Amino acid sequence: MISEKKKLLIDRLVLLGVLIVGVLAVIFIGVYKSNRELKVLDDNCELINYDETLNQTKCEMKISLNYEVWSGYVAVAFYDANDVLLVQDEYYFFADGKTITATISVPGEASSYSILDVSQLNLNESTALFTISIILIFVDIVLFVLFFSSMLLNCKVYDYEGNQIIIYAGWCHHYIKVNGEKYDEHNTIATFTPIKLNCKLDDGTILDATISLSNRISLKINDRLYK
Repeated sequence: MISEKKKLLIDRLVLLGVLIVGVLAVIFIGVYKSNRELKVLDDNCELINYDETLNQTKCEMKISLNYEVWSGYVAVAFYDANDVLLVQDEYYFFADGKTITATISVPGEASSYSILDVSQLNLNESTALFTISIILIFVDIVLFVLFFSSMLLNCKVYDYEGNQIIIYAGWCHHYIKVNGEKYDEHNTIATFTPIKLNCKLDDGTILDATISLSNRISLKINDRLYK
């Protein structure tokens, strides 16, 4: 296999390998984030006052969690001294890192409580983890475009009366080579017209190569299509 074809194969394998690593990294971060279960580590409800006239208990509740969260709703139930349910509702808690607090008014004289559900709280993703995720997704998109583009790169080898003719269509480098010697080349990042390469062999034979916008290669020898 000639060096040009090896180069194309290496480019594709490298891009594919890096793309796979990038996609796996995004999946790993997604799995890591989804597997984090929010748990209550500690909780406390401090009585502020009980208003006999209104028959209402006001208290300050504080809950410590295993992860940082955004402010949100938590389901809590309150009971009287005889463990009779007074109220069960969702209350809005304000977050400060891994700690959430709320001032709650309970109908009746509350004596105890139980935290029913904290699953509605959203985890506060770290800035670094969020940034890494966005960067990886962007990089993966770029890598996918590059890998797709690499599949359009082309190299054809022709044998003509003992001459080895190589036509190479790379990223931005295109050339025609005869018996290891480069005869014509064209360098461009982007083009909107087919690329023409031509040269003349020692015996006067004229080679005309055309590289299309999709890097398809055709060769004419003395104005006749050669395959």
